[in-house]
Amino acid sequence: MKKKVITVLIVICVLVVIAGIFWIWRVSNASKGFELSLIVCGTARNPEKFTKAVIKDNHEWEVWWEDHAQEGLQRPDIDFTSQMLIAVTSVCPDTSYNFEVDKVSLDASGRLRISVVNYIPGPDTWGMDVIFRNFQVYSVERWDEDYYWTIRDQIYTGELPTSRSE
Repeated sequence: MKKKVITVLIVICVLVVIAGIFWIWRVSNASKGFELSLIVCGTARNPEKFTKAVIKDNHEWEVWWEDHAQEGLQRPDIDFTSQMLIAVTSVCPDTSYNFEVDKVSLDASGRLRISVVNYIPGPDTWGMDVIFRNFQVYSVERWDEDYYWTIRDQIYTGELPTSRSE
């Protein structure tokens, strides 16, 4: 009987240690940032609004490209076994507006957060009255679990903040 109790206690201790190691791993990876690489940007085909997509296979990539990229632009090849794509399109009402995916990271619960910033001109800025329909596609390390988007507006004055799309 005493041997069974000791065995049960040992098993419980091992499980607690494993759970602790997992928790430490999860918390330490929560601040992990993912390296973003802008792979292609350009004029989008008639977007009516802001759109966003996570693309994880070649078929999705072909469909997105046909729907959004301008004709004549070469579609980059992607290794979807290790990478995924984050694609955004936007209609900018004049040249003083811009947007970009500025960060991809894990939140405290281990979910992937994709952050987009819209640069909006402040009172001391100006731009040409030309409507821009732009797209940007970023490559990032593949993530097959939950993700979500955050979108924030950032008002600036003076020059348009430097963007990966420039």
